[in-house]
Amino acid sequence: MSGRAPAGAAECRRAWEELREAWGPGREHGWVGASLGELIGAAMDEPVLRRLFPRTSMNELHVSRSGDVREFGREGFPGVAGWPGGYQVVEGSGERVVLLSTPDPVEAPACFVRLVERRPARLRAG
Repeated sequence: MSGRAPAGAAECRRAWEELREAWGPGREHGWVGASLGELIGAAMDEPVLRRLFPRTSMNELHVSRSGDVREFGREGFPGVAGWPGGYQVVEGSGERVVLLSTPDPVEAPACFVRLVERRPARLRAG
């Protein structure tokens, strides 16, 4: 049992806002913070992603339908890694497959959305 009800719009919005606050301007996280801060801001502009719970791990942004930490990575959603000077949309655990490398913090979430929308209906947001 996940311990968390299915995603509600208000819960998801609150989770994104908390993440933006944690990684936003004025927070000192070195290069990781700069990369993730831009990425989180761009991802929040995507309605498909806003319907999912966000989570960061190391230098990556992930999403989940439930928000349960045990579900991240098991639901089949891709992730986005932020690096100095760029972003990578990645898929898989362990041996990761890089699906897109781009310097654009807006293109990475847009690719992320396309991949989420291609998932089977049971894995899509909402």
